[in-house]
Amino acid sequence: MAQRKPPHDAPGHEIIRIDEQIHDLLMQRASLLQGLRPGEDAATLRRIVDRHAGQFPLRSVVRIWREILTASLSARAQYVVHVYAGESDLAFWDLARSYFGSTVPVTGHANASAVVHACAEDAMACGVVPLPESAENVSPWWAPLAAVGEAGPRIIAKLPLVLNDGGRFEYPAAYAIGSIAQEPTGDDTSVLFLETLQELSRARLQTLLRQVGIETHIVAAGQESARSATRELLVETKGFVAPADARVAGLLENGGEAILRATVVGGYANPLDYGARGKRA
Repeated sequence: MAQRKPPHDAPGHEIIRIDEQIHDLLMQRASLLQGLRPGEDAATLRRIVDRHAGQFPLRSVVRIWREILTASLSARAQYVVHVYAGESDLAFWDLARSYFGSTVPVTGHANASAVVHACAEDAMACGVVPLPESAENVSPWWAPLAAVGEAGPRIIAKLPLVLNDGGRFEYPAAYAIGSIAQEPTGDDTSVLFLETLQELSRARLQTLLRQVGIETHIVAAGQESARSATRELLVETKGFVAPADARVAGLLENGGEAILRATVVGGYANPLDYGARGKRA
């Protein structure tokens, strides 16, 4: 007995059925969204990326889930994103869209300092800025970042969220900033702001950091003016560092008068690095 052939458009019907299932699940999930929580969002993305397989681009999967994770923010609160757009560079604009979603209003600024200033004026504002240059610049844009627990913007993410995923275009590294507290995820980096006397060498500072158990590298250095007697340093440290962490207090104590200030100015869940073959490193 000859088998009955399926309708010519059977694959089309299957796609329609799947699309409707996806839409139903999206509507169901939307009722459970709680807003932007970097720690929870990072854990969700790690689960999704770890189970991903097949030909669907990983970068697209991450972008879809960022849209899902940020959907409740635009629905429940009026917030905006300020982004560095100097020299007509749209890469940071795209990073902002990929992290904060496609529906949020985005405003471009000619420099990173303007982004930080705009976020400082509005508690509901977030921003995307390029990583600072390592050279010692006068009046660095990151100096006004707020300490955790204080009002003002701080570092909340490092972008892009997925590295070496086989995409044809590699985005520049950037920080996302906002008035959101860092949450530990088990694979984190914290960012500290240090103010030291000029006479304190970097070698001595690294020794002091190691003595209190802080594993860091210096991201950038700056100073208020060319004649300033102090130096400002932005450093990334491995792991989660709470504002009242005893290691920070120990650094100030061991540094004596040479270290004037040591505060946590945010941090982030480490981006996922999938290497050249698309597997997690």
